Amino acid sequence: MDLNEDRNKLSRRRSRVLWSVALCALVVLVLLGSATGAFASLVDTTSGVKEHFLTAKLDCDVTGPVPDEEGNSVYTVKNIGDIPGFVRVTLVANFVDQNGDIVFATVPEISVSGKDWTKIQRDELTFYCYNGVVPGGASVELPIQVAEAQAVDDATLQVYVLSDIVQTTPQTAVEEAWGVRYVTDGAEKTWNKIA
Repeated sequence: MDLNEDRNKLSRRRSRVLWSVALCALVVLVLLGSATGAFASLVDTTSGVKEHFLTAKLDCDVTGPVPDEEGNSVYTVKNIGDIPGFVRVTLVANFVDQNGDIVFATVPEISVSGKDWTKIQRDELTFYCYNGVVPGGASVELPIQVAEAQAVDDATLQVYVLSDIVQTTPQTAVEEAWGVRYVTDGAEKTWNKIA
């Protein structure tokens, strides 16, 4: 009988241990389940961070020509964007026949007068305005002078004014876009080609 009693005691102990382990496991599962549920609820009900990026619009439009009293053709460049920008103008001149075809002939000298525009030597017909242009504003006048042209059979001289605009800040925007540097030293302003 001792053997049966020992087996019964051992069986009861095993049952108690198994019930204790099962109860501990159940408690752990309940705790994990509630923590996971709270986390899932937190993730589910928390709204995300909203980011607002505004893109800037930067564009320009050439107006002119308006003749002045000295016989120049005067142009301005209007900033039709929504941020300030620096403007430059490139002049392209060609003789064109009645059909609109380019006639190869020597184009007369073209220059710009006025202290508010400059050209960089390596860019023979590209002129940079010293002043930035605010949104909705226009550049200072750009008076273009064309020297007397030698007559070319059935062809007329056409000068195209191409404009370009780049944001004024950061300074590196002009450097990266045009390969030039805008330098201000008090009242003195210069454009320099980046070597």
